[in-house]
Amino acid sequence: MQAFIEEKLQLRWSPDTIAGRWSLDNPEQAICRETIYRWLYSSNDQNKIELRKLLIRSHKKRGFRSKPTKTTIKNRVPIKDRPATINQRQEFGHYECDLMFNKGSGSTNVCTLIERVTRHCVIIRNDNKTTKTVIDAIIEHITRNNLLVKSITFDNGTEFADHARLNQMGIDTYFCDPGKPYQKGAIENLNGSVRRHLPFDLSADSITKEYVEQVADMMNNMPRKILGYKTPNEMYKEMRKQLDQNRRVG
Repeated sequence: MQAFIEEKLQLRWSPDTIAGRWSLDNPEQAICRETIYRWLYSSNDQNKIELRKLLIRSHKKRGFRSKPTKTTIKNRVPIKDRPATINQRQEFGHYECDLMFNKGSGSTNVCTLIERVTRHCVIIRNDNKTTKTVIDAIIEHITRNNLLVKSITFDNGTEFADHARLNQMGIDTYFCDPGKPYQKGAIENLNGSVRRHLPFDLSADSITKEYVEQVADMMNNMPRKILGYKTPNEMYKEMRKQLDQNRRVG
C-alpha cells in the first residue's frame, strides 16, 4: 500500500484519488483520504517531507480543527441553500470559483472559475487579492466574453466579500461552509489540473495574462471522459445553442 501511495503521489494524484482507486482494487483493505493525510503528516522524515511537497496544497503541519473558522462576509448565502438543480448539475450556467497562489507571489494570484455542467473554465491573473480587484476582473471577463452565469459558489476568503456586485447583475452567490472549501469539488479538481501548467514553484513574474489564457484554452479544448470525450468548449457551445433555440421557440 505504501509503495502504491508514493507512486501515485509522484504522479500528482490527490490523496482522495489514491484512496478511491486503492479501495476499488482492494476492497478488503479499503482506506480513506484522511488515512493518507495522517500518514503523510505523522513524522518529519525526509521522505514524507518530499512527498508532502507533491500535494496541491502542502503545509509543514496539518492540524484538525475542532471548530469551523468563522466568516465575516456580509449577506452570504450558505451552500446548503443552493438549489438541487445546481447541486445535481441539471442546469447550465452555474460556476465555482477559487484563487491560486504561487511561491513568493505575495498577493498576486490566479482566479479560476469552472461551469459545473460543461466543465468550461475561466482563468484570470490578478495583481492583488483585494475584493475590488478580484470581483472587477470576474465581472469584466463575464461581460467581455458574454458568458452566461447564473450563479457562482465561493469559499469564505475575504477576496470574495464584494459578491453583492454580482447579485446586482442577476448572478446568485453561494458560499461553502467555513473551513470546508472541498465542497467546491469541481474547482478543486480543475486547480489540480491547472497546477500541471502553473506549478507552485513557478515564478509569479512569469505568469502573465497571456499565459493563463493559453492554459485556459488548453483546459477547454481537452477531451474529457466525463463529457463523453467531448471538450468543455464543445459542450459549452452546444448548451448555448440549445438555450438560444429554446428562447426562439418560446
